[in-house]
Amino acid sequence: MNDRRAAIWSYMPIFNEKKNRWQGHYLAYTCDKEVTPNHSFGRIWRCESTVEGIEGIGGPYKDCTIVLEPGLDSQLWEGRQGVASFFPFKTEKGWYGFYSGAFPYTKKSDYPYNGGRGWYVGLATADDLEGPWTRMGKDVNPIVSIHPEFVENPIVSKLTDDLYIAIFDGGPATHDLPNMIAYTLSHDGLHWSQAHYIPFDPTMKKWWNTMRTPLCLIPEGNDVYTVIYAAIINNKRFHPIGMVKLKLDRNALEEIKKTL
Repeated sequence: MNDRRAAIWSYMPIFNEKKNRWQGHYLAYTCDKEVTPNHSFGRIWRCESTVEGIEGIGGPYKDCTIVLEPGLDSQLWEGRQGVASFFPFKTEKGWYGFYSGAFPYTKKSDYPYNGGRGWYVGLATADDLEGPWTRMGKDVNPIVSIHPEFVENPIVSKLTDDLYIAIFDGGPATHDLPNMIAYTLSHDGLHWSQAHYIPFDPTMKKWWNTMRTPLCLIPEGNDVYTVIYAAIINNKRFHPIGMVKLKLDRNALEEIKKTL
């Protein structure tokens, strides 16, 4: 429980054009099987490729600093598990970063054991990709417009010139959640739409028991996107990876944009 890097998760590379190097962000947890959740007190680390240019994505990387961690500026909704993910993206007003938390506290005296139910996200801001990063206030966080209880690991892309999209884990059926990959849309990166869920079952052979985390949204041209995602097969020790291609329906997008 005293090892602050007992579990490593969610490496997310962003190319830093200013430094001509890849900048990675990853999550480090403590672990204890007798404590719920057994992954706790997440810290977000920033690392940097030692090789310049696009080809440097393969590493090696050097650790640079901690981006976000539990502290006096933590918000109650971040709970025992926060900070539990981080994804930075650039907007007209500077850099925003989705970060998450889970097992929220209702009051300060709940710390550190009495976490409730909920997996939430909020936003942090910075003038530069390298930081320093500052949590937005309680007037913004947590962002419950997407879903009132569960948003996990959002990854942001620019869908059109005036529209951002964030794909995320929509939550497992074991918690009465949709068990589908989800997305939300925003014009400014600050205000996000209600979640839309993507049903894979009718169009492909279902090989998973629990759908989990989308890991990317790669544009392939002609409005086609590739998503690599994690899922769970109940009798498998390790969770397998799947891949699916999605086609953007421009007419449907225009109708959705009218509701934003």
